[in-house]
Amino acid sequence: MPSATAEESHENLLPWLQAARDFRLNADFDIAAAAPAASGRLDLPGLMHVMKQESAGKRTIQALADKLLLHRMLDNLGVPQLPALLTVTGHASQEEVARFVDTYLSHDGAQDVVLKPTHLSNGNGVLVLSKVQPAERDLTIRYLTNHIDQYLCQCAGSHESLALQSLTPGFMVQPHYKSVVGFKVPLELRVISLWGKVRMGLWWWGRNAGAPGEAPQRNAWLVRKPLKRGQLCDDDEWQVIHEHEGQNPGFDSALALFKRHMPAMATTTEAIATAFGAPFLRADFFVGSAEWGVRLNEVAYGCGVDYRAPALAGSRKLVDDAPNIARILQDGMALCSKVLPAEHFLHGVGASGRSYAELRVMQTSKAVAPKNEIRNLYDDCDPEAKTCSVPEELCKTMNHGMRMDENHPPAGCSYIVQPQPNHMQPQQGAVKLPFPVAPAVGSAKVWTMPGLHAHQVPASALAPRLLQLHGHAGLRY
Repeated sequence: MPSATAEESHENLLPWLQAARDFRLNADFDIAAAAPAASGRLDLPGLMHVMKQESAGKRTIQALADKLLLHRMLDNLGVPQLPALLTVTGHASQEEVARFVDTYLSHDGAQDVVLKPTHLSNGNGVLVLSKVQPAERDLTIRYLTNHIDQYLCQCAGSHESLALQSLTPGFMVQPHYKSVVGFKVPLELRVISLWGKVRMGLWWWGRNAGAPGEAPQRNAWLVRKPLKRGQLCDDDEWQVIHEHEGQNPGFDSALALFKRHMPAMATTTEAIATAFGAPFLRADFFVGSAEWGVRLNEVAYGCGVDYRAPALAGSRKLVDDAPNIARILQDGMALCSKVLPAEHFLHGVGASGRSYAELRVMQTSKAVAPKNEIRNLYDDCDPEAKTCSVPEELCKTMNHGMRMDENHPPAGCSYIVQPQPNHMQPQQGAVKLPFPVAPAVGSAKVWTMPGLHAHQVPASALAPRLLQLHGHAGLRY
């Protein structure tokens, strides 16, 4: 059902434009010359196209997209993240991989971990690794080394920003985040800030009903509801809006978790946006683990999903908020006069270097972390999350005709494993993985490394199920 369109009143936009006036903008994000308001207002897709084109050679944008550099910079800010158990740059050392396997995956009680490239997107190259049996140790080490080497030779697709396409290849391993609500993927909220102020959080399930893993009827937004008219403050409330119908205890429990943690996630996102001088920032948070609590997963410059505002009086259709966001960004760019060089912001997060290739992040004192601002996320665990626990069998939408969601996909549809961007071709000699796969999305196919037979894929290495390719929805570790 298409959303309604309604331009927000100038009075309601004033606090966002005031935020732009007060914001200290990193010169790497300054697109005023490329998208001047005087030449006509762009829609959000048009504005994001300009952002992607203008990202070339901008080291702050490149550093935000590089998961390894980002992890180090956010650690200097004191932002709660999952720990990095292994990092790889340049090439994979079989000895280093062996030490990792022996340390984290070989003992009784070993917990699952996620291995992911630091330079790619949309889940490409991501593996979930479980306990390794002694008989599979050597095979697992060879498999992981080959897997890392293969993806170190790849770069982001042409549909991505120029900054993302230029990243230095790398890999990182972190614990596998598991939420107490039993969906197939962890609960993850994307929190959107404009000019250092969070406008909304969104739980994104994609756009295309019937596509593998997508369930757009579940999309939900937590929109800012100012307590005082014409003013944004830390005590603003958050209103949950969606168009979900039917009974789904898991859906309701997830929204309760998101809403409980939204104030802290918003404050954290605003601190990050301010630290980097980014006018349009998305911070993704994992939510719902009793063991880990809320943890930031990744950060992105901009976000091309659907934005919604509450329905107008007398209507049930949610309002499309994208035109308002585009106006805030473009008009705000013309109003923002405090533009500082990238070095000012990078130095504040421990990074130095005249270009992205030269960037190095040194560990700094946590005294620089805005601990007074990033509240409620410093606990190592979230025991209260257990009160929201819902088993997998109750995370299904049952309404007209007992229709089921992605947990019961149509006949012949299962998982997408290790998707490849459209521009990539299978390597010669590659063989298919012995896992069930969904019908291809675009030209996505399933491949593993050359020289490995199907039966040589270790049982400990599984590719996670993805929600969608190419940046709309997905499991992004």
